[in-house]
Amino acid sequence: MKIIYQILVFIFLAGINSYSQKLQKQLYNKEINIINSFKQYDISHLWLCESCSYNGVIGNKNRRIRVRFSAITKSNTDSLTYFVKGKTKVGENIFNFSGLISLYYAVKDSTLFPISETTDVDGLIKGEYIFRESNYSSHTGIFKGELITYWQLNDKNEIILGSGWYTSFDYSFAFQGVWKGYHSQRSLKCCWSNYRIPCVSEDFDTSDGPDVIPSEKYSDVGWGDLRTIFTSYPESKEYQESLKRKKANDFWWK
Repeated sequence: MKIIYQILVFIFLAGINSYSQKLQKQLYNKEINIINSFKQYDISHLWLCESCSYNGVIGNKNRRIRVRFSAITKSNTDSLTYFVKGKTKVGENIFNFSGLISLYYAVKDSTLFPISETTDVDGLIKGEYIFRESNYSSHTGIFKGELITYWQLNDKNEIILGSGWYTSFDYSFAFQGVWKGYHSQRSLKCCWSNYRIPCVSEDFDTSDGPDVIPSEKYSDVGWGDLRTIFTSYPESKEYQESLKRKKANDFWWK
């Protein structure tokens, strides 16, 4: 009788453990879309930055593009859509743009990155974006692609950007897609992020530390001053000139 009892207890505990594992798997299964849970939140703050712009590349030569969001507003009629306004800068060309971010997928999955004290991510959100530059010229067009954002919950149960140490975390969010000119049939790759740029080749970043230092081969397509600042002596003429140009362009959107 005692043996039968022990067997029944074992079966019962095994059943609980199996159910627990299934529940845990369901909670963190990447196939379970919880995007509707985000309808109640306004997460525009994840992409807005009052005092900064984001670095990216456009075209196969990895020409530098800078993107600034001036306003992101949640739609009153579609709680997963956000209206976006901003500016882009490529070389000396600065243009306004406006468009939409449409969220379609979200998951809660704390195993997206290796469990570490240096990485804080509870899940990810995906969306599609389309931004139209305002001037119909040979230098303007439409940005279109996919947005991925890593998020976490803070101590106040608020949704904030995921974060992590540079060795295992490339960005908190990234816009990756194409740019197509209004007067051209060609499409150029175009992407940007709040840290490392996702669509560049391995030789783009020569840094083995937390700073992003573009290779010398990209100096002529907008990255020269940034590289000089990281690789030259502060006392050198090259450093001082690059730093002066950088400071003059830090708030290029104003």
